[in-house]
Amino acid sequence: MINISGRQLACYILDRIIKEEAYANLALDEAFKNHSATDEREKAFATELTYGVLRNLLKIDFYLGRLLSRPLTSLKITVQNTLRIGLYQLLFLPDIPVRAVC
Repeated sequence: MINISGRQLACYILDRIIKEEAYANLALDEAFKNHSATDEREKAFATELTYGVLRNLLKIDFYLGRLLSRPLTSLKITVQNTLRIGLYQLLFLPDIPVRAVC
């Protein structure tokens, strides 16, 4: 079991939710079991990022569609979710410094 960041964990969870149509709460539980060595703060951050992206998915995808030179759906799922997590942090978590998001 390895210790990964909250951002990596959130991306992994969102990938499962989108690729496998997994339920968010079950995907979170499974990811936390598989990465039990991960710090509790990172798990809490992953939870915030996962649910935050899902709550605001339409708005985030709209903005990404305006910012990207090609359709969001033409990118790999992991790249889509990485961009979603980054934009979510920039739009909805103002206490996180921009340099940390990038």
